[in-house]
Amino acid sequence: MVFKKLILLCLLGFGSAHCGSKASADPGMNIDGSSKEAVYVAKLDWQTQLKSETSLTAKLSFTGTDGSAAQTVENIVFTPWMPTMGHGTSTVNQKISLVPGTTNSYLVEGIYFIMGGDWEIRLTATVNGRKDSASLPVYLP
Repeated sequence: MVFKKLILLCLLGFGSAHCGSKASADPGMNIDGSSKEAVYVAKLDWQTQLKSETSLTAKLSFTGTDGSAAQTVENIVFTPWMPTMGHGTSTVNQKISLVPGTTNSYLVEGIYFIMGGDWEIRLTATVNGRKDSASLPVYLP
């Protein structure tokens, strides 16, 4: 019965987030967003195909809101969070390392989403001496 209702909603154009209208992200797809207090803009560039239940990698870059490269970035906390379920996922195997030759780009390895659906990356960092947070939306089919 639930399946029939979902099909009907898809045919009528409702509930499109669950009807396959959002394509999975390919490597090179990026997501960006400003921090809450406009201290920085964070850009997430996926290095691996977005899939649940697998270890993923992304490049995370920080700029000022004027587009200039951040001079210092410290205390990065990168948390995958599923708002509809009210929980995140493990960050135990996550590794964040500076991309050589940069001051503002990091490779985030071991990103793990436990299931498909709407997620967000809850990000906190101290950029150019100011701590702020951002939320970047992610969808996994």
